[in-house]
Amino acid sequence: MNSHDFVKTENPYYQEVILYYKTTACPSSFKNPNQPNTSSEKKCQQQPCYNYHSLDEKRRPIFNDKTQTLTYQAIMCQNVEGQKNCPQSDNCGYCHNSNELNYHPAVYKTEPCSNCKYPQHPKLCPGVHSDETSRKILYERYQSKKAKTTNSHQQQKFDLDTFKTK
Repeated sequence: MNSHDFVKTENPYYQEVILYYKTTACPSSFKNPNQPNTSSEKKCQQQPCYNYHSLDEKRRPIFNDKTQTLTYQAIMCQNVEGQKNCPQSDNCGYCHNSNELNYHPAVYKTEPCSNCKYPQHPKLCPGVHSDETSRKILYERYQSKKAKTTNSHQQQKFDLDTFKTK
């Protein structure tokens, strides 16, 4: 199973956002993925842009094709919440920013939108709009499953059946 198989049961309208939104550096904003351009250099003109424009926006890929598991839970990392750097970095099993939390498959499109930042592009809003279908069933399944605990950091891996729809 790979990431495309993982989201096959998802609404095709949401697949791209779940897998790729803010996971790649915008070429207009970065010289390389870890070095933002200076303010005098060219800025991104694409609206909306699915790529991240600062490291604060960066979202780690949600699915690891090699291990066939989700890479992090829909829970904020305690280190990051305490405004510290996480010693596990990209290997941490918890969210490191609001993009990772809001676009996690267990959270994305499960609650009504309360303050839309993307009125022209509702697919990019993590909340449900009146004309959209909620993914609430996936959230409920996610909440009811017990995660498997691995490694010394007590990272949690998920059962992919948690996110399959019927």
